[in-house]
Amino acid sequence: MKCIYCNATSDLTVSDIIPFAITGAKLRKSFVCHTHNAFTNDNYEKAMIARLAIFRNLIGLTERDGDPVRFVADLTIDKYTFEKTNISDKASIMGNTKRLFSTRAKDGHKIVVGDKSALLKITGASEDKIEDLNLSDVSIVARSDIRELFISSETLHTVAKIAYEWHCYINDVEEFEADKYHAIVSYILNPDTKDSPIE
Repeated sequence: MKCIYCNATSDLTVSDIIPFAITGAKLRKSFVCHTHNAFTNDNYEKAMIARLAIFRNLIGLTERDGDPVRFVADLTIDKYTFEKTNISDKASIMGNTKRLFSTRAKDGHKIVVGDKSALLKITGASEDKIEDLNLSDVSIVARSDIRELFISSETLHTVAKIAYEWHCYINDVEEFEADKYHAIVSYILNPDTKDSPIE
């Protein structure tokens, strides 16, 4: 067996043909060298998967370790908003007594929100500086640009990678055949290419 991108015969790794993060299913084969597996993952898949995080969370997909998918959102607790906060579920906000959220007030001073026992461990904190907040008044706002999600370069290159590897998988292609696959492999391996050969 050889790498389906370059015909390397050594250092073949297991490729997630369709990334686990998208489906929660494992469809894998050892037919991509470490260099090209890392290239597609680092240049395309990670960015596309990050854009899908909120949707993956909402439909109940999990990370490989079984934890809920984490996503970035603006979190408002009572009258304080914490921008670009990593969230996975209600427990990641309210259930972790050690987690603290910080922001700045309009006058510039730092505001820290969390469990009282954790707040009292902060240097200079005291009971008289701690304010009780209404924890029933919590909102989460996550933003996603649908154009970036579906027609970004990373998404289109990931779709090309999936299509090519899926084709190789179901047709038992176990090497790079330049006469047949030059166009798609060239597209996949060049992040700056704009015109996708996938229809």
